[in-house]
Amino acid sequence: MTRTTTVGLGDDPGHSTGDADAIAALRTAFAAQTAGVRRNPAPGIEERRRNLQALAQVITGYRHRIREALSADFAVHPEGFADLAEILGVAGRAAHAAEHLEAWMAPETRPAGPGLLGSAHVSITHQPKGVIGLISPWNFPFDLSLGPLADMLASGNRVIVKPSEYTPACSALLREMLAEAFDPEQVTVVTGGLELAREFPTLPWDHLLYTGNPEVGRLVARAAAENLVPTTLELGGKCPAIVHEDSVTADTVAQIAGTKLVKSGQMCVTVDYCLVPRKDLDRFTELVTAHMREEIFGPILPIKPYDAIEDAVTHVNHGERPLGLYVFAQDPGTAEQLLATTVSGGACVNTCAVQAAVPSLGFGGIGRSGHGRHHGVDGFREFSNPRGIVRRGQDDLIELMFPPYGDALDTVVGSALGAAGAE
Repeated sequence: MTRTTTVGLGDDPGHSTGDADAIAALRTAFAAQTAGVRRNPAPGIEERRRNLQALAQVITGYRHRIREALSADFAVHPEGFADLAEILGVAGRAAHAAEHLEAWMAPETRPAGPGLLGSAHVSITHQPKGVIGLISPWNFPFDLSLGPLADMLASGNRVIVKPSEYTPACSALLREMLAEAFDPEQVTVVTGGLELAREFPTLPWDHLLYTGNPEVGRLVARAAAENLVPTTLELGGKCPAIVHEDSVTADTVAQIAGTKLVKSGQMCVTVDYCLVPRKDLDRFTELVTAHMREEIFGPILPIKPYDAIEDAVTHVNHGERPLGLYVFAQDPGTAEQLLATTVSGGACVNTCAVQAAVPSLGFGGIGRSGHGRHHGVDGFREFSNPRGIVRRGQDDLIELMFPPYGDALDTVVGSALGAAGAE
């Protein structure tokens, strides 16, 4: 039996809350995809590759309309950055998955322990989870909808996407694009307002991905927990940059300030604040001022001075676990020490935010910044069920596990305990 609950997922941004039709469409799509999973629970490699190719083709084929939709929703959106982040990023993830899919899908052999199992073959097979719900945010409406979709399709799943109601033009285009590229029993989009957002995480998904903020993420996780639905939560977080005294340079500032200006700072992996040596504070701020001189408007960049590098580490470690951590140090040993003494979802050395753009590198948070991973093989595994399988062979001792228990079992256990003690 499943329970449906009503959760508050934020303020309605002026769109209709009369989402009866959208909720009905969601339930219809969920039922259709669930039936599809029962008919075809484990799509083969060629079907998965076709789906990944369809995704890559549709995202590149809609390039100009994606630019237009982003401009409609954001008023001003750089076309080159749209190509880079929203189009090429998705196409790159789909291509990477298709290239490596055969290796990812191959069973992983594990040691069997011949004493008990003889010649048995033990392995892990990654099978599709089934129907996945994907709740994407407004700031990267295509990348954060279709990027994870690549991982989910590589894993052999069916997916229902609920994009943000804050970007209506992009959400409508996503619905059109995916309707063109996929049968709705494979992938579909539902759009609507606050009531749809409340309903979405209450369904008995096989997995649910939410990208957004911790407050709403907590509500999504609570609703999903009613049906014991596993979740991947990408929740952002305070991403600090630790600047060592050997790296108070124009290049360091260019990396930090440039990252901060991407999407006017509206990016979950942007630099939240900088930790800078107190003795170099004036030099650092002069460099920042010189770098942002021609900007009329710009995001705020808090700068916190420290006296010893250990103080910077303590400050980071006493806060919530960040989604990203950025270390600027010319000495490799210093950089490795800073990485070893801090904890974050991801990290970069002498640059910022790039960890979120590498197709092969698992991306995600820890603690308040989220849990779970997507991108590459980590995303494939995140949205798969690692099914452990034992295939019985010859010369095993399995029957010793069955009652009645007697001298033969005592002999085997005693021998095993003796061997363990000798080690």
